[in-house]
Amino acid sequence: MRKLILVVIAALFAVPALAVAGSTPSPADTAAAVKQCSAMRTAGLSSFKLTFGTNANRSNAFGKCVSARAHQNALDRGNAAKQ
Repeated sequence: MRKLILVVIAALFAVPALAVAGSTPSPADTAAAVKQCSAMRTAGLSSFKLTFGTNANRSNAFGKCVSARAHQNALDRGNAAKQ
């Protein structure tokens, strides 16, 4: 009986956590993010690397940018669908 109650309580907490997590980026979100990051990178390479790069030589800036923009695009798509 205790296990059942524990499982029900855990499920109740898991549902809001999934709603807050948002949706995962679709391939269309990622493709749009690649285009956005490519445009930002050509606009200013040094500031682009400083903004998005996280390792010592900031060579991972493009991947970090695509990841961040894809998640933002997914959030924007989700918010537009709600409206």
